[in-house]
Amino acid sequence: MRGARAVAIGVMVGAAFAGLGAGAAAAAAPKAAAAIFPHLTAYLGVFSTRDPASPVQGQVYDYKLNHHVPGTIRDFRGRVGSLSLAFTTAVVRMTTGVPADSEIKDVDDAARAGAFRGWLGRPLLLDDGSPDPRVIEQAFDRVYVRPQQLLAPGLTGRVAYDTLFRAWTAEYAERVALVLDHADLLARKARELTVRQGSPGFNGVQFQADATGAMFGDTKAKVAVSSMDVGTLIRRHADGTLPVLLKIMQRVLADYDPKTSARLGSRLKYR
Repeated sequence: MRGARAVAIGVMVGAAFAGLGAGAAAAAAPKAAAAIFPHLTAYLGVFSTRDPASPVQGQVYDYKLNHHVPGTIRDFRGRVGSLSLAFTTAVVRMTTGVPADSEIKDVDDAARAGAFRGWLGRPLLLDDGSPDPRVIEQAFDRVYVRPQQLLAPGLTGRVAYDTLFRAWTAEYAERVALVLDHADLLARKARELTVRQGSPGFNGVQFQADATGAMFGDTKAKVAVSSMDVGTLIRRHADGTLPVLLKIMQRVLADYDPKTSARLGSRLKYR
């Protein structure tokens, strides 16, 4: 993961903006969702499975033509950072008038900062460089739509979510819950990170690996939860965005996957 500056929407975006994947037609849901959805799915095609039978349009890479072309996709299979970058890139493309079907190009931190400031009226990052929880929640509220709303004629939010995000989000939420089961250790490691991360010789990869070992040892949970999962949650705890991101995750699951929401229950609450 590229850190808070590069993927500042943060750790839970995979689940939090899975609801965005439900999209909306402009007449039936927030205009922001309708505007950003084709940009989001264009980027997500890189991390999803091609499927001619899928109802969700994105972009897929054509190796013969050596560039992206329109294609239908399902089952997002990237990492949280991939989805975070997809959303922040989509905001830049949407706010700068880039056509949704244009070639995917990387955007830099300055472009992201300007796009969020123009879109929401405030910067994504605080003065200390950490993500602003208020902006994360504001962005989510602006684009979130309900399962029954339409993405396009005949395509509801429910269908879009089930096609792209249901399996990924349920699996990721389970991993988050496993880490949150160690809330005291998570909080302690977040405090330790705040103190140590600016020190000469600090090794973030080793730090999160050690934290994962302390949480799970040689249990089966260690197989399911990667050190990247643990490190991401430590960073979001340390920068103060974890409470709002968990709140967003709970809302998405309650609306789109009540069974997973009920199964994980209070394990996804900030504590």
